[in-house]
Amino acid sequence: MAILTPSIIPNKKPTVWFFKIFNLNSMGIFFFLFALAFFEIKLNLLEKMGGSFLKWHNHERQKLGRMWDLKEKSVVAMGQLNELLIEKEKKREKIKDIESFNELLDLLKTDRLISLTKNQFIRIYKRLPLIISNKIIAPDDLINYFHRSDWEKTFIFKRESNIEIMMVDGNYGVLNSILISEKNAKYLANFKKTLHTSLENIEELSSRIYDVREFMEALYKMSQAERNKFIYNPSEFLGWENRLKRIGISEISENNLVQIGFEIHSFNKKKVVIIYLDDYLIYNLIQHLTGKENSTSNSIDEL
Repeated sequence: MAILTPSIIPNKKPTVWFFKIFNLNSMGIFFFLFALAFFEIKLNLLEKMGGSFLKWHNHERQKLGRMWDLKEKSVVAMGQLNELLIEKEKKREKIKDIESFNELLDLLKTDRLISLTKNQFIRIYKRLPLIISNKIIAPDDLINYFHRSDWEKTFIFKRESNIEIMMVDGNYGVLNSILISEKNAKYLANFKKTLHTSLENIEELSSRIYDVREFMEALYKMSQAERNKFIYNPSEFLGWENRLKRIGISEISENNLVQIGFEIHSFNKKKVVIIYLDDYLIYNLIQHLTGKENSTSNSIDEL
């Protein structure tokens, strides 16, 4: 057996093992990691890179978490609040512009409660003829509430088929409550209702149509008090000027009221304004329109 000479036995000194373990590649990796750790400590590179990544891809991420839910609910609530405020302002403007019970009752179809000031209620009330306004409240009673009470507001409620009008004071104490039946509400709703058509197209008025000259001639055969009930608002009639052409009178009396329509022409358009009058007034007017009042008086003279 040959004996190895000491010269070919591997040198096992510590320095040899060190260079075997920490060769140049290992040293390069070590310095790279050292530099990365140094810059991370100084500049927070990983946090910044992570933040940038999340920012770029934020729109693709699922929105989770209690804070996000609260923020989302807050945004939705603010949107709903703004819509309510806008709707309330629109409603306030609509109510402020109301000029007739027809408009008021139309608004009640969507809003079951409408609040009017005292003066606004009186302004609407004054536009009604006595025969219609008496179905709400007598004028002397209304004047009494105006001057001898703390009446401030008027609430109008829609109660099934009826309408309730409630007059209240500054503390919302009820001074008077008026219940309007469905039938009377119909007269209020249709009084001064404007239909954009001609008399021939309104079944109730199509059978008795008279020229405005015939109408005025017959009207002036009646008393002043009776004429005032037909010309319920002189300023409105004057505003129509010569555009008022014809008058249609219904043959049907309902609850002692008869429908009458005034046909107004504007350029190539026609509209009919509806009112209601006592049937005995209409009977007298028809007598004058047909000349039957003369035959009646002659019969009386012969007797």
